[in-house]
Amino acid sequence: MMKKLTLSAFALALIAAAPAYAQSAFVMIVGEAPAPAAETREQTPATREQLVERIVERVCARPAIRDLNAQMAYRACSKDVREQLGERELELAQLAAR
Repeated sequence: MMKKLTLSAFALALIAAAPAYAQSAFVMIVGEAPAPAAETREQTPATREQLVERIVERVCARPAIRDLNAQMAYRACSKDVREQLGERELELAQLAAR
């Protein structure tokens, strides 16, 4: 009987102490505050391919993977946009050469 009472008291003490033990600890960080992501990111100029991809994404709506007809329309739109950009780049190069 005494063993049972001791085990019950021990179990009750563990249950009561568990929430206090599980509380998060206080953490103090010493040093400079991290800079916002916009300030740390380097501003590198976009390459021609990146610019073309951005334009294609804005002009042509990307369809769902299972919609095959829309996939074909997206490819055609992408091809047309790339051709138009290529023609425009050729015109600009000719104007710059003058």
